[in-house]
Formats: sequence, structure tokens, C-alpha cells
Amino acid sequence: MNNRGFTLIELLVVVGIVSILAAIAVPSFREFKTRAYDAEVKNDIGIMLRSQELYYTDNLVYIECTDTSDCKSKLPYFSTSGNDVDISVTTGSSGGEPYFVVTGTHDRLTYGYEFDTSDPEFIEIIP
Repeated sequence: MNNRGFTLIELLVVVGIVSILAAIAVPSFREFKTRAYDAEVKNDIGIMLRSQELYYTDNLVYIECTDTSDCKSKLPYFSTSGNDVDISVTTGSSGGEPYFVVTGTHDRLTYGYEFDTSDPEFIEIIP
């Protein structure tokens, strides 16, 4: 008798190995995607910071905007790295010195970041 094919035990072992590999890979992939979204938000905030400073150099005023499309229409230097990041800017003055606060969130993150130029550091926020 010429038997061709795999036994049930061999197939179960292969399915078990593939399942273990998938159980390890899927959470790592999710973590990787979260870090990529996080970097995208920080990158777009950085672009906004540079765009505001370029605009301030020419006009001596910072621009306030409510969302990404509003920022793109008001700031000629501003462009984003993707469509899923929402950027907003509020402006103010402290002791006669103008400052602005950039807030960035991503559609696929449960948190965002805020960057205040009067106290320059990224602050994690929950919108």
C-alpha cells in the first residue's frame, strides 16, 4: 500500500506551531503600529512648530487654527505626513512674549500629545 500525505498528528503539530507563532507575532505587530502612529503625531507637531516659527518670522504673529485643514489653509508652510492626524493650535501671551500650544491626536490612538512653546516638552494627553 502506497500512502501519500500527512497523518493527523503531523497536521496537528504544524497547526499548533503556526498558532504559537501567530500568538507571538500579532501583539508585536500591534505594538509596532501604535509606535508608528505615535511617531506620526509627534512628526506633524514638529512640522507645525517649524511652520509657526516661519510664519512668525515673516508676520510677527502666531496663527491659531482649530483643525488640520484649517491649519493647512492658514499656514502656507504646513503639510502633514498623513490624513489620520488632527492638529490644532491655540495662541497666547505671557509677560508680553507670544507663545502657542500645538495639540495633536491620531484617529487610531486613544491619546495624543500637546506641545507648549512657553514650556517646551511633549505632554501626553487623553482627548
